Amino acid sequence: MALAGQRLAAAAPEGRWAKVELDLAALVPRAAELDEVQWLGYLVDLAGRTAYQRPAVAARCEALLAGLRHLELRHSWAFDRVDEHRAAASVWQRATEVPEPIRRAVAAAWGGTDLRGPLRAASAWASAAPDEALKKCDQVTGEGVAILVAFARVLESKHLSAPTGPEFPPGLIRGLVRGHLANRGPHDHDYIIVRGSLIRLLITERIDPDELAEACATDANYLVRAIAEHTRTDGALRLVYRAATVSD
Repeated sequence: MALAGQRLAAAAPEGRWAKVELDLAALVPRAAELDEVQWLGYLVDLAGRTAYQRPAVAARCEALLAGLRHLELRHSWAFDRVDEHRAAASVWQRATEVPEPIRRAVAAAWGGTDLRGPLRAASAWASAAPDEALKKCDQVTGEGVAILVAFARVLESKHLSAPTGPEFPPGLIRGLVRGHLANRGPHDHDYIIVRGSLIRLLITERIDPDELAEACATDANYLVRAIAEHTRTDGALRLVYRAATVSD
């Protein structure tokens, strides 16, 4: 059990599921010889890690856990955790309208696998066409919103742990926003129209939406102030920006 637990901890973050499945196949015939609590902990850990990317393995673990129900009174946490992962995986599987790079990143985060590859893929997707990525996120409804929220939390944790570089002077940010508006027609200042080109500007110049909102909140130009106010509450814009720049 000690060896199997170490192998699971090493293989799961790298997605080496074949190794894990071989271990499970070797352990099942010897289940009667194993310490029940350790076996319970292993199955719960494996079920949680495979619920999103290897549902058949997770289902096999749940079937094996049925034989350990006599431990539920003393170890209810274990069965509760399996229920939580099953419910979350069900939401994840149904949320097909969520862009696939985001779904993969959330699956990696929830399943305890290596996030670096999925985050790089999500960053490339958001950087390639940020205005289209913004539209895709706007279209997500219902249960899919929970996946976007989970992705935003992952990005926020990476954002907070990243080394902070020098911030743009507020005057420079205001100047860039004024210049951006000046290049548009007189009837193209509505935020819904502007935000597609605005997200491209923010990503190109690496200006965090929160920086823009703070810098432009007191600008003399009411259009710039309006941009700041909308940006402050635009969760989808912040998500696409953080996704595009997470590799920084």
